[in-house]
Formats: sequence, C-alpha cells, structure tokens
Amino acid sequence: MDRSFSSTELYTWNFLEDNEDKVRSMTITKLASISHVSAATIERTLKKSGYDGYSDYKSSKKNRPHYILEESGFSAVAQELIEKNREEVNRTIDLLVPIDVEKIVHLIHKAQNIYIMSAGPTKSVANYFANKLQLSGKSCIALDDKDYMLFYANKMGREDLLLILSLYGETEEIILAGEIAKKNHANMVTLTSEGESTLAQQADYKMICYKSHLKKFGMTTDTASRISLEIIARVLLDMWSIYKNLGNITGAK
Repeated sequence: MDRSFSSTELYTWNFLEDNEDKVRSMTITKLASISHVSAATIERTLKKSGYDGYSDYKSSKKNRPHYILEESGFSAVAQELIEKNREEVNRTIDLLVPIDVEKIVHLIHKAQNIYIMSAGPTKSVANYFANKLQLSGKSCIALDDKDYMLFYANKMGREDLLLILSLYGETEEIILAGEIAKKNHANMVTLTSEGESTLAQQADYKMICYKSHLKKFGMTTDTASRISLEIIARVLLDMWSIYKNLGNITGAK
C-alpha cells in the first residue's frame, strides 16, 4: 500500500470518503465528473489506499455495517458526533505514510533540541507531546507565545527540530517563526489537516490528519476537534519508541 498522496489524490480521497452515498450509487465516470478529477485519478488514489480499484472500493462501502441508533442508547445528534470522532481517528490513521513517519521519527531521535509551536486549542496537544518527549529524555519545549517563538526561532540551528502543530496551517506568528527557523537551517515538521497550507509548504516533512466538517452542536467558537492531531502525536511517540530499539519502523534495511 502506497500512502504518498499528491495534493490531487488527497483531495480525491477526501471527496470519496465524504460522499459515501454517491459512491454507492454512481459509476466512476459520473463520480469523476462531479468531483472534477479524472477516472484514472480515482483509480490511482484507491490503489494507493489498498483497494483493487473503484469496484472494490464501492463494494466495501455497500457492505459497510450501519450502526443502529435506536440500540446505541444515544440520540441521533449524539450518535452523529460519536461517529465523527471515530471517523477522524480512522481516517487520520489511513493517511499515515510509513516512510515519512520514519523520516520524522529519525529527526526526533537525532535532534539536539526540539521546539513545538502551536496556538489556541492546539496548545494542549503540543504540551502533551512536549511532556512525553521530556520524560523520554529529549530536550524539548512547547511554545505558544509569539515573543518566545521568535526568540527561540532565532536560536535554532542545524541540529534542532521545529515541530509545528496547526490544524489549519495558517497561524501568522508561527509562519514567521518558521521562516526564521528555516533560514537558520533548522529541520521543520508540520502536523496539520491542510496539506496545501503555508505551514505545510514550509516544512521539510508534513503529516496530514483528517478534520471532520461537522460543527459541534450549539457552539460558536473554534470547536474543531484536535483528536486527529492527538492521534498523530501518539503515533510519533510510539514509533520513536520502536525506532530507538530497532533502528527503523518500516522494516527497510
């Protein structure tokens, strides 16, 4: 299975996953027309995702079990939110690219200092990530204040790693700090849901997570789930643990 999606393939995969009803009822030609990509792109994307092709993928959607709301004990609204959490976890894991994960884990392993930058609700994930790395013996600090970001960005060098956690990838103060860090030749990794965002494009490597389009019921502030970022952080920590003991996570010699 090859998870090295291009931006077009990532768009195609998300479109397919977001439109299961259309997948169940439409031919690949019709689906290609409404998604504005070619049938060949759809086939290529699905083969990279482990399917034999569109027919195999379509069959998997038709045979997918549906959860019976009446038996779950939750209301329809509550069940929908629960299923969206499940979807974010599963689809984020589906987007993992083993070779990229290994390269990022290698950067974590060799870094003299690790700086994790975040803002807003993402700070809790960054603090968790930094704390776990510190407990494992790494020199690591989580930064969410603009002045501190700029201060440390100016101190970074070739032996340092800048980890960016940004759901949307367009936080201005982090973009500025990232530019400075890159000028100082620091390695940069971005964890985000937006593969074409500024912070994703700045990075040496990026890991893409899935963000649900469902808004939290009755809330008006930024309540987008950070579960997918938490999953990526946990995966990187676990993979680093394996890497320290075995020297790789892909089995490559």
